[in-house]
Amino acid sequence: MIYFPKTFGTCIGANRAIKMAYKLKEEFNKPIYIYKEILHNKYIIDMLTNDNIFTIDNLDDLKKDDILLIRAHGEPKSTYEILKKKGIKYYDATCFNVSKIHDIVEEKYNDGYKIIIVGKENHPEVIGTNGHVNNEAIVILDKNDYKILNKKNKYFVISQTTINEEYFLNLIKYLEKNNYNFDYVNTICNYQKQIQSSSILLAKKVDIMFVIGGKNSSNTKELYNKCVSVNNKTYFFSDIDEFYSFISKKKYNNKMKFGFTGGASTLKEQIFEYSNLLEFIVYYKETKKKIEKEMIKFNNKIDLNNNKIVNDAINKFIYENDGGKLLRGTLIDLGYKLKHNDDNSLKLASAYEAFETSILIHDDIIDNSPLRRNKSTIHELYKKEFNNYKKDNTPESLALCLGDIGFFYVNNYIINSYKNNKNLNKMLEYYNNIVIATIKGEILDVYLP
Repeated sequence: MIYFPKTFGTCIGANRAIKMAYKLKEEFNKPIYIYKEILHNKYIIDMLTNDNIFTIDNLDDLKKDDILLIRAHGEPKSTYEILKKKGIKYYDATCFNVSKIHDIVEEKYNDGYKIIIVGKENHPEVIGTNGHVNNEAIVILDKNDYKILNKKNKYFVISQTTINEEYFLNLIKYLEKNNYNFDYVNTICNYQKQIQSSSILLAKKVDIMFVIGGKNSSNTKELYNKCVSVNNKTYFFSDIDEFYSFISKKKYNNKMKFGFTGGASTLKEQIFEYSNLLEFIVYYKETKKKIEKEMIKFNNKIDLNNNKIVNDAINKFIYENDGGKLLRGTLIDLGYKLKHNDDNSLKLASAYEAFETSILIHDDIIDNSPLRRNKSTIHELYKKEFNNYKKDNTPESLALCLGDIGFFYVNNYIINSYKNNKNLNKMLEYYNNIVIATIKGEILDVYLP
């Protein structure tokens, strides 16, 4: 079973920035530029790039008629001054919470306070906030930085909105305990705290926890650290191919409990892509085992007779009809399961896989393929048998016969398995239309260059 926390997905500030980017693209009908990464999430950046909304790292790359969007992290005053000087038209998607921080620190700075920012010195939000107090703020991350503080100063403390709240509270306790002259506002994003608290709660209840988001996302890394502290089987992924490679090797089953979450810069749609993939992989592995058992039954129902040559040929077909990925059969079963809650589609799934075996025998001859499903193709098997025989098309001819007979075995299996089903005629018509369309495709494949 797959579970999600009560709160997850992109925060209000991130959603606003993305919506603004698309709105500008629609309004101006030309490429839109975002100064640096709108969010630390490659998935979102690629999504925007595909819609001609581009990330730039240098303001000198802009021309006077270009449209620029300021990202959610905010910017220092110097960035706005450069844009005004260049005459670049810009729109500001700075998160409302970050904008409030800028207003607060400017006011306190002008009142004579020394500003302390609890956060990461190189984080874009911290750089932007520091740029509103003449880059004179003290940036503190942990207790190792406390030694630079001076009791002669009057401090005002705020935090990066995505930092671990523990860092902020530890500093406040230290300042109180040591009688520093200071004031503060807890500026950690409330939405992020909700994501963390609900994700931690979920991580405690599930067998496996997955955290999805950008590798460079501070809040997603922090979320992962929180989850792994309560569930040591917590994994962090930012690339769905890496995720697929990981889960493909695991022996997960549908009785296990899986949790999915993501940082405030991770779209729900992105998280759902990962959870859907896991759900399908688990379903596929379990259904594949069922279809394999049903295919054994199919193979056992193929008639053998007293003719050694025919029996040998049929055994070659049975040999070839084993060991496939069974992905198409799984999709047939899945489509049926979306409507019904039983295994009545397994015979049809195995029959369709046998059809694939039949048509692939033809394909292998056409393409002169030596291997299929990591073993020799049927015409290659016959070539080995006729190694000392006259050089003609006997191996290919025999393989063609087996491909043809496979279609009829499939038809018989469907008829015998579903003879009391009111939809049998529709099913056969649909199946045979697929056979005809596939063979027509083979004709084109042979004829065309």
